[in-house]
Amino acid sequence: MADDNWDKLGKTTDKPKKSSLEKKVGKISKVISDPDMYNVNIASREKFEELEKRMVELEELVVKLNKRIDGLSYLVKKSI
Repeated sequence: MADDNWDKLGKTTDKPKKSSLEKKVGKISKVISDPDMYNVNIASREKFEELEKRMVELEELVVKLNKRIDGLSYLVKKSI
């Protein structure tokens, strides 16, 4: 009787089996398509472009702050 149940279970799970190479290729393609989801050290293009944009904005802010500091320094020297 136990063998009958085991045979029934075996028949319901008959799926075409993928080779290990096919499995690996499938996993790699998923990681490449969405690297952030799998937490790998590969930056997605969108994330890289966002970081690049933020870096440019920060560089502009640093230039503005340096000009302001230079202006304040001039005023302090004049007042002394």
